[in-house]
Amino acid sequence: MRQLFYHFFFSLLISGLYAVDIKSTIHPEVGTVGNFFIYEVWIDAEDTISVIFPQLKLGDEFIEIVRRQEFASDDPSRAGVEFQLRFWNVGVFEIPTYTTFVRWDEDKQEEVIAPSVSITIESVINEESPNLRSMISPIPLPPLILKFESESGEAIILEEGRDSDTVTVYMVNPPKGPLTIKIFDDSGQLQAKPQEVTFDAEDWQTPRSVYISAVNEWVEEGDHSGRILFVLLSTDESEDREIGFAEYRIKDRGPFPYWLTARMAAIILLAGFLIWIWLKKTGRLPSRVDVPRKTPPLIIALGKLEKLNVDDLSSANVRTFYFELSQIIREFLEHEYFIRILEMTTEEIREVLPHFKGKIEWEKNLMNLLERADKVKFAKDVPDPLLIQSDLVSSESIIRQIHREWIMFPAKAALEI
Repeated sequence: MRQLFYHFFFSLLISGLYAVDIKSTIHPEVGTVGNFFIYEVWIDAEDTISVIFPQLKLGDEFIEIVRRQEFASDDPSRAGVEFQLRFWNVGVFEIPTYTTFVRWDEDKQEEVIAPSVSITIESVINEESPNLRSMISPIPLPPLILKFESESGEAIILEEGRDSDTVTVYMVNPPKGPLTIKIFDDSGQLQAKPQEVTFDAEDWQTPRSVYISAVNEWVEEGDHSGRILFVLLSTDESEDREIGFAEYRIKDRGPFPYWLTARMAAIILLAGFLIWIWLKKTGRLPSRVDVPRKTPPLIIALGKLEKLNVDDLSSANVRTFYFELSQIIREFLEHEYFIRILEMTTEEIREVLPHFKGKIEWEKNLMNLLERADKVKFAKDVPDPLLIQSDLVSSESIIRQIHREWIMFPAKAALEI
């Protein structure tokens, strides 16, 4: 109990060392339905702080949060956040208290609550204007806005096939339904990419960029002009309505320069002919190279087995014989199955044999032969001459069984041993 009292006492003492001032405002305090209002929360402290601003929770279906933005302040003891709100009903609305979390260091954090604020929303209909003016569907309120790259008022000059201008089409408020704007030039002098832009209730806030360029007809016209139209396509039976236009002066590029194309082709052919003559005189022209055919591992292994001699073997020659016999089989396996058999022991070979997908009979014969070769090489065992002759014959049989028939070779292949 005493520890809890001390903890509470020191917490109050420490919290008193950090003075924090929080305030909340909304402006304007009186407005109409559909307008934007700014709700701000600012925190000022006497020391460096780090503030967490959570999402604003209103709990009112008639209040819309349009945007949220935290302010970057040069003063480390000051922080703020801004919410852009929009109200869709009349009356007095109250923005509830807003809880923030202020941190001075890694261990010290405190909740700081901003007070609630009120705002009055009035109707757009008043005594002076008791009725709204009639609107022609489907033009939204406010209408679409066109923003040109050049705002000087002078006509922009576009060279055919080269220059382009950018027109930005955007909206301020969401439409009730999809709106499509068609961009075109009746005379065919100008073209737009894209030729249509569409706004709907989901992505109406995204501006649309339209690129205007002059069409090159490869005809001698002289400098001329063009006018591109922005037409709002109707969703009802009424006529389409023009919402804007842009005029451009067009610089003519004239007919297609066929003479220039023929001249460039002649220059390329002449340059290629001169390069060919130079390569021929210097002997640098590519010539045919005969690449020798690689002898398959089966032919190499059988050729090496034919060279082994089992006649008149002494005890010293028996070790050499089995060393060469084991080496031939291991080398064949490595080149046939691309596994490093030459670096493996006999027991390691036994573990990788299932990867060869062979038959159990030749696997057993192979391991018996390799184990007998190890006894001769390392234990100085001397087999019977008949067994030596039998091992040589079985080695050829094992190699032929292991061989994979996936490459076709000519009947007579040169041996490169």
